[in-house]
Amino acid sequence: MSTDLNETLAGMRAKTDAATKGPWEDDGSNVAQLTSPYDDITPRGVSCMSYCYGGSPEPMKKADREFIAMARTTMPALLSAVQNVLALHTPETRYTALGYDECSFDTAEEAREYSDDGDVNTFTVCAHCGHIEMSADSDRDYRDSTWPCATYKALTDALEGGK
Repeated sequence: MSTDLNETLAGMRAKTDAATKGPWEDDGSNVAQLTSPYDDITPRGVSCMSYCYGGSPEPMKKADREFIAMARTTMPALLSAVQNVLALHTPETRYTALGYDECSFDTAEEAREYSDDGDVNTFTVCAHCGHIEMSADSDRDYRDSTWPCATYKALTDALEGGK
């Protein structure tokens, strides 16, 4: 694999795009395409007539073989990468004091100290994005990192098809 992530992902994407379009299913004896034109991905057995005349199963397409071979190593790597990103981008509860929403607090008790009447608002931010946005170098504040954050949405949209 390449040491440059963009090159690695481009190679994975090229093999993915060259393979027979999915989704695929295992029908018990074959891997087949689930949508039209319903191509077989792995070869089926030889028919009786074809066998009698020396026939053999159709070989699997090279692009499909490469994709299947690539999937065994790249899927675990991609899953680990996504899990690592998701481990950073987690929901975190924050608190603001009514009448004093310029900053947020780690606990409701802290927020109550600044509240005019003791009332506190609760909201959720992305722990990672919120940490970045609340740094001294940032011109953004905690309200820019509401949960779910853009990173979490992008990953879930890609993995769940926008559900």
